[in-house]
Amino acid sequence: MWKNHHYLCITSWIFVLPIAYVLYKLFHHETIPTFEYVLLFLICINIGFSLLFWYDPVQESDIHIYDAFFAKLSMMTVMFYFFSRINEPIDVVVFLIILAGIMVSAYYSNYFSNIEWCCNKHIQSHGLMHLFCGAGCLYTLV
Repeated sequence: MWKNHHYLCITSWIFVLPIAYVLYKLFHHETIPTFEYVLLFLICINIGFSLLFWYDPVQESDIHIYDAFFAKLSMMTVMFYFFSRINEPIDVVVFLIILAGIMVSAYYSNYFSNIEWCCNKHIQSHGLMHLFCGAGCLYTLV
């Protein structure tokens, strides 16, 4: 039976876009920095844990803890990689906008989940966080 939180299983697939982009670069024989393979590995782990968790989201379960850990590790790794290869000032502006979107949506996801686990506003704000994180990963790899 379809439940509200299953929308986050759909938004979890947004993280396939950065993987598809790197595969596109490989198909066109572009050189891929080694660290991007590390990022792709982390993104794959995130997709797996996110799908497992949001299919049946039990708060503070082992899957929830692993999902949160790898999501935070991946965000920090993506930010480190992005800032190590800044080329233009516009890159900083765009990434700061994406980062602000992540932070605001994470705040509201946490806020609403503390009021009522898996309520509409919790799911919507967490879905936005998936969108912003996926955009940040993609922008970092482009």
